[in-house]
Amino acid sequence: EVHRRIQTQQPVEIIQQFITESYQSLLCEMIERAIQQIGFKPLTEFAFIGMGSFERRETCPFSDVDYAILVADEADLDYFRLLARFL
Repeated sequence: EVHRRIQTQQPVEIIQQFITESYQSLLCEMIERAIQQIGFKPLTEFAFIGMGSFERRETCPFSDVDYAILVADEADLDYFRLLARFL
């Protein structure tokens, strides 16, 4: 898909946005699968926050994905450390 977008000379910003959205979808799927592997959902609210090029929606095909996990209650940190290992 990226190759096709390049061949049709779409603006680089549009291609980067597409790649970022694809990475975001993949990360969400990985999070859901990791939670399934752990066997239970966390007891506190949480959010994954993109950082760097991921946050700026400037992801390229070989970009790494930097993120942080924000948690509402520090009592669940062990759960999120385990979750992060799955990712």
